[in-house]
Amino acid sequence: MATVSAQMIDAVSEGNLEKVKDLVNTYGIHCCQAWDYGYVLLQSAICNRFNEIACFLLTKGSKVKNKYSEDQTPLHCAVQNGDVELVQMLLDNGADAAARNRKNDTPLHIAVKQRHAPICKLLSQYGAPLDVLNSQRQLPFFFAITKGWKDIVTALLESGADVNSEDKKWNSVLYTAVTKGDVDIIKEILRFKPAIENESNKKV
Repeated sequence: MATVSAQMIDAVSEGNLEKVKDLVNTYGIHCCQAWDYGYVLLQSAICNRFNEIACFLLTKGSKVKNKYSEDQTPLHCAVQNGDVELVQMLLDNGADAAARNRKNDTPLHIAVKQRHAPICKLLSQYGAPLDVLNSQRQLPFFFAITKGWKDIVTALLESGADVNSEDKKWNSVLYTAVTKGDVDIIKEILRFKPAIENESNKKV
């Protein structure tokens, strides 16, 4: 017969909620070291979109963050899936809005790349850094501008992103928008009053 740990991992990966409930209620979520206090199980459930299992594990006290993780955290996975309610639940249970994956992406980087404006705003409310670089030296703000996503640009500005921030080439937000020729985004940036005396802005 498979060990309790193996049974649980199989049940989560298969989306078998009743089996998961039975094992957790019988042995507790801290039973096996391999579960990492529920973190491994939660990560698997969310990345495989088994939200009912994820919610159950959270109600049972599953750990939501692990400073040694090099992969996607449960929060990264929930953001990737575009699940606002689950993102909210994870944040309410202490998930780290500034956590990074192996590509050095924060959950906000993922939200911007997936064009999830409501999640961008939600993450910022829980302290997600708005002006940090990933391994590709991308700022979430500049990624949205280059894609022409005004809704994301607005969400970031309204959340407190620095309208005077610069990219790795010292180009300003406004300068980048002008070079892309997106009038709507240019108007939106101007609404937040960037410093015109900025050296990069003087080139506009």
